[in-house]
Amino acid sequence: QHRLTYDKAWVEFEMTPGDDYWMASPLKEVYAGDMYAPTDGGQQNTEAFTDIEYGESNDRWNPAFYQKAWDEAINYAASKDAEGKATEIVSVDAVKSNWSIEYNDATVPYSIGKGFYLRVETDKTPTNRKVMVRLPKKDAHYVYETRATDDINDVDTKTNQKNLADLDADGSMSLDLSTVDNDGNHFLVGNPYMAYLNMSEFLKANSSVLAEKYWTIDVKEGTVSVGTPDVAWGKGANSGYVAPMQAFFVERAGYNPSATTTKADGETTEAKKVTFKASMTVAAATAKGQETKSFSAVNPILTLTATSKQGQSRAAVVQKSDASNQYEADKDAVALLDSEIDAPMAYTVAGSYAAAVNAIHDYKNVPLGVYAKDGEEVELSIEGASQLVSPLYLYDAVTRSTTPIDGDSFTLNLTGSSHGRYFLTTDEGIKAEGDIRIYSPADGQLIIASTPSDALKQVQVYDLNGRMVESRQNVGTATCQLYVPGGIYIVRVQSEQGEAQAKLKIK
Repeated sequence: QHRLTYDKAWVEFEMTPGDDYWMASPLKEVYAGDMYAPTDGGQQNTEAFTDIEYGESNDRWNPAFYQKAWDEAINYAASKDAEGKATEIVSVDAVKSNWSIEYNDATVPYSIGKGFYLRVETDKTPTNRKVMVRLPKKDAHYVYETRATDDINDVDTKTNQKNLADLDADGSMSLDLSTVDNDGNHFLVGNPYMAYLNMSEFLKANSSVLAEKYWTIDVKEGTVSVGTPDVAWGKGANSGYVAPMQAFFVERAGYNPSATTTKADGETTEAKKVTFKASMTVAAATAKGQETKSFSAVNPILTLTATSKQGQSRAAVVQKSDASNQYEADKDAVALLDSEIDAPMAYTVAGSYAAAVNAIHDYKNVPLGVYAKDGEEVELSIEGASQLVSPLYLYDAVTRSTTPIDGDSFTLNLTGSSHGRYFLTTDEGIKAEGDIRIYSPADGQLIIASTPSDALKQVQVYDLNGRMVESRQNVGTATCQLYVPGGIYIVRVQSEQGEAQAKLKIK
């Protein structure tokens, strides 16, 4: 688009009600308030190249559009006057390292290169009817509104010059990471081009700022995926590429969760910039699996897929001779966004961290789990075991049973979350090796898991001031679950076969 000359550009996109989208705008001066469609069916089928304004035939409640902010405070119209108009605008903190409540701040800018979250409610659109949105809009100002009365009240005015994106003459641009949603370590950015972004080229060019990994949502399949230098995949999408108008998460270079503190209130991200170049784009992505075929032939990749009615997510385990079973920032990727969408989240444990990509040296009692809603029926499939040299088994610490994972596909049915119960292992008899894992798969939750035949005797949890906050004596089982407030703790564990100690941050 940077090679064309014109006064104004239009784009349009369809959304399926109830689905979650990470999006990006290829136009500058786009705001949250621009996300609306005609009330009659939700399809913007008006004549092309004509101005669109908010009014009786268009609003944000019918169909209802919602945004969220990630790890940032957002504004919200919290109260109304006697006539039902919004009066008080308050700041609502997001759950740290998570998504905020849905909000109706129409003045939030969606500048080029910035990713944003968008969803359309299902109760205001016909069944199985997609919503069509067209940008830009002609509105010169933005208003808050309350759903109960549909009354509106001006609270802020913004200029409305929605033209072509600010790309240089050669199609490049620089993005300040402090301007996008972030927690200081992860950043939600967006593809600024109307072409596929080659993530290998993008991450290589920004290697001094970003780690070689990225997270995406496949909007067609509702699937959460993460890619690393060795593992990039997607079902229904092309491997290693980000589509036009799609957002993705990246991680800052050098980030290690074991040495990181959460962003303090009021703290800003150090101003670092990433560069986008037109040379990083292609008109069409390569076929799925083309980039990783030779790698996976030498380094077997085990894929875990958690599926429910709400969607699905994937995790990968990669066996490599130069990897360890601890978390390694240059090989592994944490399981980010465990409650951003409704889909269940599959993970395995790398050292003390729930990982979406886990490079391991061997399958020596690798914990696996699923983060899901209470009572939700989840199908967990394990694919790729036939690539392994040694047979693979699933151990259940509750029933104390071992099940061989035969063939190339194995399915396990779960109800709700499952933490600390299942292990992947190549030892059918589960040898007692004194291997103790200490990790936190969910907010406030601490899991201690030993090998099945090595019962835990004592677990003690201390804060950084040396105060004991939790203690379990004579546990008698191979796993122990504790719940503690978010913070950094020292965990000391003693089992029949040995002992372990870890410093761990719990959200």
